[in-house]
Amino acid sequence: MRFLFITLFPEQIEQAVSHSIIKRGIDKGLIEVSCINPREFTTDKHRTVDDTPFGGGAGMVLKPEPMVAAIRKAKEALPNARVIAMCPGGRTLKQSIVEEYAHCGQDIIFVCGHYEGFDERIFNWVDEKLSIGDYVLTGGEMPALIIMDAVCRFIPGVLGKLVSAEEDSFSTGMLEYPQYTRPVDFEGLVVPEVLRNGNHALINRWRRKKSLKATYRLRPDLLPQEVIDAIHGKVPRDMKKDEKKFYAEVGKNWLKKILKVNKMAELYVGLVHYPIYNKRMHVIAGAVTNFDIHDISRTCRTYDVKRYYIIHPLDVQRDIIKKIIGYWQDGYGRTYNPDRSNALDIVCWQADIEAQTGKRPYIVTTDARIYPNTVSYGFMRKQLKEGDRPILLLFGTGFGIEAETMSKFDYILEPIYGACDYNHLCVRSAAAIILDRLAGEAWWEKL
Repeated sequence: MRFLFITLFPEQIEQAVSHSIIKRGIDKGLIEVSCINPREFTTDKHRTVDDTPFGGGAGMVLKPEPMVAAIRKAKEALPNARVIAMCPGGRTLKQSIVEEYAHCGQDIIFVCGHYEGFDERIFNWVDEKLSIGDYVLTGGEMPALIIMDAVCRFIPGVLGKLVSAEEDSFSTGMLEYPQYTRPVDFEGLVVPEVLRNGNHALINRWRRKKSLKATYRLRPDLLPQEVIDAIHGKVPRDMKKDEKKFYAEVGKNWLKKILKVNKMAELYVGLVHYPIYNKRMHVIAGAVTNFDIHDISRTCRTYDVKRYYIIHPLDVQRDIIKKIIGYWQDGYGRTYNPDRSNALDIVCWQADIEAQTGKRPYIVTTDARIYPNTVSYGFMRKQLKEGDRPILLLFGTGFGIEAETMSKFDYILEPIYGACDYNHLCVRSAAAIILDRLAGEAWWEKL
């Protein structure tokens, strides 16, 4: 596989590839590395490759003439090569991209920038822009070398054993498991027994668990949602039998015993139908709606809310609530749509938090107005994380909960501010936004 670097500093590339595994690959004829310097295509005596930016600003911008001429020369040498510009604005490098480059076998031309970047017109001669992360370096040579190094690991013969690359971190979609070598005991630190007993089935299982644990703690964004669901006890039906057994066991035991999760405060949600205002600001009892029951229960289930209370003083409305949730909890709905039934299992019409937990909950509500006891979402997240008392989060229907009642609550969350002065969300939208602000991705914050 051939790599060509368009760079103002070819000596940096030459030094980097004269060592270790890359050099071994070059010596074996498996890798070919060359450079083209854009200064070779300048026409002035100073060999100028940059100029000041139009519109003003700090720094210098790489000129299109020498850079495009260098790219054209590179394409003459490698006509079928992929041209990649190293650029902070490009897509971020991932293992899947590395493997894509390696397996297609296409030669690569790296266009390495410097100063304040490229003249935008240069990108018309580039196939794609690539970045190695959300930070800025002095030049594109080091990122390009990193990409080449990562790709070369998958070229047969470069590493010696391709399995070494295939078992590395990220190749399986997870971080790598811990590695050990001799001696067995180093200053009291002993290699785990499972790695010394010769049982490869147990070794593979141990490595798998350790890999999953490291990924869950350090890079949960790498895990597919079905794995996250399984860790939390929801095993996908279409998962293979051995996978299902493994993740079911993980979900049952691993989260508590291995990670030793610190439990957060239990979160409850209530939907208040009295006393609320109508649009004339009269105090009324609002009617229960099917949408509010279904949609908010699904949101609550997503954010691990313990109970969703539909609060209403009138028996006739309570009968409607019981009929709706009874269909999903005990009736045909449980068979017809198990996922919806799973969400409505948390719906109740009578709040009994203190009796269940032995602790009086913080009572928190929301409003589009500011009150003396209004608090920020950051403050409430801290209360949720400290976990000393359960939290009951109340949402008002109609035009909001009566002001006198609001004043009796422990806290009132600040209004939801959007991109303009419009602030008239329906209760279902407000519930989704606020629960995400308070409990979104809270499961990894428990670690």
